[in-house]
Amino acid sequence: MFMEEGRLDLPELDDPKWLMDLAFLVDITEELNTLNLKLQGPGQLVTAAFENVRAFMTKLMLWKAQISEKKLFHFPACSSLVEEGKAFSGEKYVAAIETLQQEFDQRFADFKTHSATFQMFADPFSFDVQNAPSVLTNGAH
Repeated sequence: MFMEEGRLDLPELDDPKWLMDLAFLVDITEELNTLNLKLQGPGQLVTAAFENVRAFMTKLMLWKAQISEKKLFHFPACSSLVEEGKAFSGEKYVAAIETLQQEFDQRFADFKTHSATFQMFADPFSFDVQNAPSVLTNGAH
């Protein structure tokens, strides 16, 4: 609306594929911002950060499945364009989510290697001691 009122010529605003790409970007960026806020703040325990990242990675799997079935529950900007009659093809967005999954796997690989330790401190009463790191079990009888 701002661009139209400013009388700037932007042909992209008439391109439904470009608008859908922008809508997807808006939706996924909002989710990333939500995760970012959860990871900030003083006194943040690494176990809480790990759980937030792990939950987000699970959401990525869910979103990928939903988008491939054209279910846009978690993508309100895309959904509003579809309601306006714009065509939606999820293949490109599934690929984008897969790329995001790979990035998360690489960037948070250290979290995965320490997941047993995090689990032990996050929930010590239900933790299986067989999964305890060897540093904690050496010499224990």
